[in-house]
Amino acid sequence: MGEGFGGDHLEKLRPLVLLGLIFSVFALGLCGCGEGQGVSGPEKIVISPEADVAVKAVEAAIRGSYCEFLSTLDPLFVDVAVREVGIAPGEELGKLLATRFVERFLPAGLGSLIHVESDALLRGDKGTALLWGEMALEGGKALRLARDEALRIPMIRREGGWFVDMLGY
Repeated sequence: MGEGFGGDHLEKLRPLVLLGLIFSVFALGLCGCGEGQGVSGPEKIVISPEADVAVKAVEAAIRGSYCEFLSTLDPLFVDVAVREVGIAPGEELGKLLATRFVERFLPAGLGSLIHVESDALLRGDKGTALLWGEMALEGGKALRLARDEALRIPMIRREGGWFVDMLGY
């Protein structure tokens, strides 16, 4: 029978384990890991809460979160799309509509939002969301838009909330 692993051996390892733990916590802090929910999103400054829907639509479309993207669209438009295309609401319809949204409203090759500001120009139940700031194109090239160059996303108020208006462009 062997001596086992315990007693003096554990006492000798304790300083090494503590040192390793301290180093790990320090290293995670330096690289920004452990902040928020694990993956940090873009920094957003939302001047108008109505425009936040447009920011969410852009993020969902470029990330490929198609059901989330559908939730940002005018419900009446989604109903029309279901009837015309014959695809039930879900990933497939979301992908089709997100592709059209990206082609119509976003710069070619937009990969992510980095530091984005947004505002909305509203007239009654219609409006336009403006998104400007720092974005990244696929391949890592930076794209900086001033407010006067902002992405313009049509918006509509329905059922007490604001949605992207793909019929009103």
